[in-house]
Amino acid sequence: MSDRNIDQSLRKPRRTKGTPFYRQRHYYSLGFLGLSAICGWLYLSWSEARKLGKDAENGKFDYPDSLKEHIASHKVGYDPAMLQVLLKLQQKADEKVTTSQPQSGFSKLFSQPDV
Repeated sequence: MSDRNIDQSLRKPRRTKGTPFYRQRHYYSLGFLGLSAICGWLYLSWSEARKLGKDAENGKFDYPDSLKEHIASHKVGYDPAMLQVLLKLQQKADEKVTTSQPQSGFSKLFSQPDV
């Protein structure tokens, strides 16, 4: 139901394929990817970047333990007493596992195997 009063040659295209912008878009994206690859290669070949990578692997930039505790103390729900309770519960669970009695044949049938 096209209107005869509207000139179809002046209408905007509904698809970008086949338009100059379609090709220009690809050139921009290829140029951006190429420039990014060149910058990445230059960064990796720079000697200072290698030193920074080695320092990061060796733990030079890790937080000290006192700062980690300070950051953890500002987290919501952080309670040092609760952490000690959880540690005690974990120790009790570990002791229970090490001192547990061997299972009977009947209970072995219904228990899940250790993975």
